[in-house]
Amino acid sequence: MTMIHQEIHAIQQQLAIFFYCLALALVCVIAVPVLSSIKVRHIRVEGAMYYTEQDIISLTEISIGDELLKHDMQDIEARLTEKCPYLLSVRVRREGAGLSIVLTESTPRWALMLPDGRVALVDGERYIGEVCEQSQAPEGLCTLYMSLPMLPSEQNDEVLLPQIAQAGQYIKGTSPALTSR
Repeated sequence: MTMIHQEIHAIQQQLAIFFYCLALALVCVIAVPVLSSIKVRHIRVEGAMYYTEQDIISLTEISIGDELLKHDMQDIEARLTEKCPYLLSVRVRREGAGLSIVLTESTPRWALMLPDGRVALVDGERYIGEVCEQSQAPEGLCTLYMSLPMLPSEQNDEVLLPQIAQAGQYIKGTSPALTSR
């Protein structure tokens, strides 16, 4: 191969790379506005029993017509997990021009009676995060009574809730008859 042929070949390779980069840049310039303009057309919620579909959708802070790509799916999952104590897991995914939210909810199995007359709800593994009046607890739960100190009301929850969580772990680990229910 002569020197001229080598130079022509090198120039052809450089031109090919240049046009490839130019084409890629054009695709990006065209695609970014198109992708960022995709609007949310639907939000599908699966597995909601305790919470309503509308409760979950409103907590996502996403509305029909919002830009789909401006929302971080992990942030939505974290927000739902934080705000909804009955949720064991949340999976949020983009599906076409919409969102899919798949929930796994916890089921209360025990009501731990607190010294002030309220009950804390515990599933098979953990404190669910809800303390309510005994009359508001779901029916059919096994009620457990804990011997805990009575504190001024403003201190009750911050002292009792960690003990409730610990009791839930204790019950799970030591009482097969209760955990099989």
